[in-house]
Amino acid sequence: EVKVPAASRVEVETYSAPVTTSGLAGTFRGESVLGGFRLEGRLAEAEVETVGGSIELAGSAGGARLESVNGAVTVRGVTRSLEASTVTGTVQRSKVTAPSPDVPRW
Repeated sequence: EVKVPAASRVEVETYSAPVTTSGLAGTFRGESVLGGFRLEGRLAEAEVETVGGSIELAGSAGGARLESVNGAVTVRGVTRSLEASTVTGTVQRSKVTAPSPDVPRW
């Protein structure tokens, strides 16, 4: 467990571990080979890439770019901009009010 001030800029790289955030209000950037991400809070920005894992983003007030090769991408609450993609998985979104979300359909 790592604790940082809420408005921090956080960058995480993992090989085989899940990542969970809670209460973060700054920016988040994460990369993983075999691990998923669960991000909760009012993030200013989120950028996540994973090869083998799912991505769940809940409550972002800013923009998000989320990419998974083998896993689902679930987004709730993005209000500025959204780019979400997966190769073998689903993209689900709710409460997304971004003007023109770019969500590729595979």
